[in-house]
Amino acid sequence: MQFSRILVAIDDSPQAEHAADVARDLAAATKGVLAVVHVVDPRAAVNVQADLTAIDLLGHLRQDAARTLAAAANRLPIDGRKPETIVKEGSPDAEIIATAHAWKADVLVVGTHGRGGIGRVLLGSTAESIVRKSAVPVLVVRHAAV
Repeated sequence: MQFSRILVAIDDSPQAEHAADVARDLAAATKGVLAVVHVVDPRAAVNVQADLTAIDLLGHLRQDAARTLAAAANRLPIDGRKPETIVKEGSPDAEIIATAHAWKADVLVVGTHGRGGIGRVLLGSTAESIVRKSAVPVLVVRHAAV
């Protein structure tokens, strides 16, 4: 299988940044195309501060997503071509999987914190959910603790 369409899921974590670097290197090595997806999770707007409404907070999350994707696009060019950027809203694992399918990705690259045991149970794992549910092959990239 040739990995010529590579989709990487990012947020603002060091793990996602490392995964994006790996995805860029894979795309460069295969002379492939890279796309970057970021999911705005509206559930984050539930924890509203007293001076913000849920709508305001969701707007801030959308702006942060745009900034995150713009920074990634500027940092990840391949032969002078910036990757396509995609913003979705919803449950991160479901939206990332749907995007991989719709974009016809050959491989989906995701970063992980590498938590196991109780940390995974308490915090959940988007990467684990993606691996379990995705029909598209998934490359999970673990970023070594600094």
